[in-house]
Amino acid sequence: MLRHLRAPRRPAQVLLPLVLVSGLATACGEEVTVASGALERTEAFEVSGEVGSSPEVTWNARMEAGDAETEVLTQGDGAELAEGDNVLVNYYIGNGFTREPTLDTYGEDQVPVFFPVGGEVPQPASAQPTNAQVARYLLDTFVAEQVEIGDTVGTRKVTTVSSADILGVAGSDLDIGNEDALMMVIDVDSVVRTKPDGSPIKARPDWVPGIAFADRLPSALDFDGVAAPDGTLKSQVLYAGEGPAVAANDLIVVNYLGQVYDAAKPFDASYGKDPFSTVLGQGAVIQGWDQALEGVAVGSRVMLQIPPKLGYGKDGSGENIPGGSTLYFVIDVLAAG
Repeated sequence: MLRHLRAPRRPAQVLLPLVLVSGLATACGEEVTVASGALERTEAFEVSGEVGSSPEVTWNARMEAGDAETEVLTQGDGAELAEGDNVLVNYYIGNGFTREPTLDTYGEDQVPVFFPVGGEVPQPASAQPTNAQVARYLLDTFVAEQVEIGDTVGTRKVTTVSSADILGVAGSDLDIGNEDALMMVIDVDSVVRTKPDGSPIKARPDWVPGIAFADRLPSALDFDGVAAPDGTLKSQVLYAGEGPAVAANDLIVVNYLGQVYDAAKPFDASYGKDPFSTVLGQGAVIQGWDQALEGVAVGSRVMLQIPPKLGYGKDGSGENIPGGSTLYFVIDVLAAG
């Protein structure tokens, strides 16, 4: 559907079908002629504020931009990004046409973007993502392309680009026209841990199963001598991390292994694969995760016992999780933001 133009030179937009398609933003990024009263790229705005917090942006005029141009505003003094690193990155987008903020991942109800350096941003979990989810995915993907091997944690960059190069007509729910110029402030926040780094907790209650390892990674749970589940949600810290406590609505990055009580093998695991990311407290995972992981310190390893009512209930899930199953998870909390 079309929406009305708000001013000359700003084409109308159409809503996308709710299907995420690779290469959705298709448009050329040729340089544009600067319109009367507008300024080109970084001449149109000023950025201030500390890296690690939402930037303060002052607009001097309406902005025009074409192909993406990126420059470093602040060189961070943290770890240098290497191939294979997973990172958390926060960013701010200002619309050069409206001169209003469009997206700020430091803001309320927003989360940073998580991705492997040089790799792909995880796609939305929904099979039918909303227009806003599609736009956010495309923006996350573009931001990820501006972060490179050799960048350092604490670095702040600014990118100017035409929305035609990123979103095409996908920006309607974010109030972005398909020829608006965008400015992006990009902060390299942190490198995601590869394992828990907390202190081991030796005393463990009798409901906690043992952990079998293969190649130094959890490979199965051992229920020999473990007390039978009692229908309650339980959590036990195995390694006590010293990072920030996970909060509801945080993006968390974890490794995990899940196994049904007294089963011979796990039903799922991420160890040895890519870590798993999700937003906590929004129903994206089972209720037992949402409830038990809130408050856990980043860098911790925890064991969870999740009763059926907070897991997959009477119906179960697939062949390996029968109805009424009590689930056990060992989870490494690697990052949160």
